[in-house]
Amino acid sequence: MELQIHVLSSCSPCMLFQMMRVSSPLRFEASRLFWAHPEAYFEVSGAWLIAGAYSGHTFIDLSFLRYVENVLVECDAATERQIGPVHDGVMVIRQDRITAFWDSLLKRCPNAKQVIINSCWAPRSPDTETRPVPRIWDMLVRRAPLQINTFAFIAEKVTKNSTARPSHLLSPTQEWQRSLYQPLACGSWRHVQSGRSWKTNLPPTKPFSGPVGQYMALQHKNNVVQQQQDGFWLLMIEALDRHYYGKGENKHFSCPSVNCNAYFKQAGQWSVHAAEMHYDDWIAVNRFGILPVEMKREFEQHERALQEQSTQTIQSARRIQDSWNSQDATRQKEIERRWIAQLENDSTWDTGTTPRVSRLWIDSVQQMSEAKAQMEREHS
Repeated sequence: MELQIHVLSSCSPCMLFQMMRVSSPLRFEASRLFWAHPEAYFEVSGAWLIAGAYSGHTFIDLSFLRYVENVLVECDAATERQIGPVHDGVMVIRQDRITAFWDSLLKRCPNAKQVIINSCWAPRSPDTETRPVPRIWDMLVRRAPLQINTFAFIAEKVTKNSTARPSHLLSPTQEWQRSLYQPLACGSWRHVQSGRSWKTNLPPTKPFSGPVGQYMALQHKNNVVQQQQDGFWLLMIEALDRHYYGKGENKHFSCPSVNCNAYFKQAGQWSVHAAEMHYDDWIAVNRFGILPVEMKREFEQHERALQEQSTQTIQSARRIQDSWNSQDATRQKEIERRWIAQLENDSTWDTGTTPRVSRLWIDSVQQMSEAKAQMEREHS
């Protein structure tokens, strides 16, 4: 048994997760190691936490979050505006929303031990501010519960004359880097590292059942396909880099883009160059033209597969919408009754308010109405 535990301790989070599911004798130890793995962080939305972290406003399996120890909270520009709205040019920190943020996190992630506040946006703080972490994230992090180690992962300008720490530039042209900071009791911050050493994971999706689940599953599937399509360019960049530098190889190569004379001698140089100089190539008609023939064929097949999934999802949603719009008032009332009954009794879709005024129900009815209007235009 000791040998098995030793082997488990060297497993990746992915392997540990599989062991939790298929190996009864090792499930307990695999679970303990998986949830505490220092490289595995699970992402949740900051805006979702501020809004109360209701199950009806997420596709995450909340039973999974109960065991998570390492949490990465994605705080985008909308989250920043929620916590620190600007009135007449002055940022006002909403303490009530900071309280809601941490209350929600404790409710959904009661075993959280490490939390990273991830902000990849340029701060709105004045240039005269001397603290490394913008005021809005400073105040959010310092309100964290005492039992949680909290960090701020921010975008900051690189200090040109500083050699005290390495620079992992997001864009050398703009001289930005990502840095992880930890708050100190004296009110200052400790620079932990530049770049990141962990892997961010998406929690598993919750089960979809009933009429609400059937419809929302299509929305979730459409979101996933859209994200995969949006990630094509980054995937292409990484694939080409690994084509020349993967598996221990080190092949120098010229930039595959037309009219570009850049030449790459090390892994990663192409990735930075492509992100800075060739993003517009993605919208070109022959965007897969930069890839070797075999790789190009694989990407084209993958693109077609995603497009087919998108089409099937849209058609499935359209059938539900058409079914609603083609029914008489009595039948529509019956469909509505089943939806409302599930929203009232199924905690999976709790929105913190009565079903008929919930965003979930109102948005769905609006989508049905828009589909009806489109159908009428098509037949006019």
